[in-house]
Amino acid sequence: MRLLHLFHLTLLPFLSAEEIVKSPQSRDSLLTFSDETQLQGKILSVDLPSQSLKLRSPQLETETTLKTNGLYEIEFPKTFTPPETHHYAIATSKPRIKERQKDSIRGRLIALDDTTITLDTWYAGTLKLKREMIGALDIFPHSPSLYSGPNTLKEWVTSNGVLEENWTLQDRTLTSKSRHGIARKVPIPGRAKISFTASWKANPNFSFIFLSNEGDSSYPEVNYRLNVHRNSLTISRDGPERKQNNFLARSQHTISRRGQEKATFDIYLDRAPGGQNGIFIDGEKSDTWTGTDDTEGMGDWIHFVPKNELELKITNISITEWNGALPKGQQTENETIDDSLKDLEGETISLINGDTLIGQIKKISDGTLQTKTIYGEIGIPINRIRAINVAGEHPDKPQPILLENEIRAWFHEGGFIHMKLVAMDHKTIRGRSQVFTIDEFDENQEGEATFDLSAFSRIEFNVWPRELARRLYGKETVR
Repeated sequence: MRLLHLFHLTLLPFLSAEEIVKSPQSRDSLLTFSDETQLQGKILSVDLPSQSLKLRSPQLETETTLKTNGLYEIEFPKTFTPPETHHYAIATSKPRIKERQKDSIRGRLIALDDTTITLDTWYAGTLKLKREMIGALDIFPHSPSLYSGPNTLKEWVTSNGVLEENWTLQDRTLTSKSRHGIARKVPIPGRAKISFTASWKANPNFSFIFLSNEGDSSYPEVNYRLNVHRNSLTISRDGPERKQNNFLARSQHTISRRGQEKATFDIYLDRAPGGQNGIFIDGEKSDTWTGTDDTEGMGDWIHFVPKNELELKITNISITEWNGALPKGQQTENETIDDSLKDLEGETISLINGDTLIGQIKKISDGTLQTKTIYGEIGIPINRIRAINVAGEHPDKPQPILLENEIRAWFHEGGFIHMKLVAMDHKTIRGRSQVFTIDEFDENQEGEATFDLSAFSRIEFNVWPRELARRLYGKETVR
């Protein structure tokens, strides 16, 4: 729960989620304040020195100025479909110290050198990123985003049909009220990464079900089932034709450390015969498995099923395309780099066919990466690359830290970016980020960019409580 300065709007009605959906102005932005007051309207401008914004709302008689120190978030309707492109490069930042918040920025890769990664984007033009702040650079032949949520309770169904009696959704978090599961349908591609964060009281006791063929049952005939109970973890599969597989069944100390009541789960799926699959908990590898063929006969449902009456909270759910490479440092025997290549200089480039090249990147033009390798100079179509190792020999330093007054802006296409708000109106938003390159004499060490506001699904305000900064850095405030 965020620690916010409360700001109350008097003489204004509270709108329920259902009333918002039915409202004829539902294409406007939706502002939510820390006291749960909600307003619809068009944001005309934001004034940073006075911490205020000007709003035109059908609920108000005139243009109104509101304080932002109690603003929780602004939601934006999707008004634009991004153009298709030759490839999709996603640069993921290193995590903030002791936090798992990672910015992700997508675009076409147009340049890469020792200090800078340059992306061409439809929403902010050319973005130059500090390479030292980027932990991963993944490339996809088509848009990798499939689902990011939870967004509304209406996206989901429950196993006994009475959704509101069994689950609530607030602050982008699903919270259980009973033992009945919740499910939604999401197409899962041949290679996928499924992520979520679960919170519990006392000890974990729940199931996560995926590739299920039934949404209204907590025990579908076809499914994968991840069972988390105290310090044990099991994964089983009920496939087509009643074929059953049990992959994991052992104690996992990473799940239930003493006093731990929260964990992030990342599941990597390669559904092809012999595909490599894995599960990571809080970024640490739990295990991997192979030997399944999930190309046919599986379903498209995911479920969260509590096993007791205690509250289970689920947030940060995402389903994306996966390029087939398990997180660095956790390669399987088939993915290790040949010893004869380890002493070569240059970038490590992983291709979608499983091959690995090491070479010096000369230039990127017309969707092709020109690279000098031991085999000579070759051109590699970027959409045939699955990842480029940009983290370097010291991936832990430097990395972003928490900054006071940062916002978290979520893209409609998936992922988010943290930045300090510089200016905002009904069309654009300008912000400063530690991830962007900086001018030579910029004392703030933050680069600046202007974004098309239609790129974002929502913006969260007041995201870093001062108490969190004290815990992380031992200081009174964030930098």
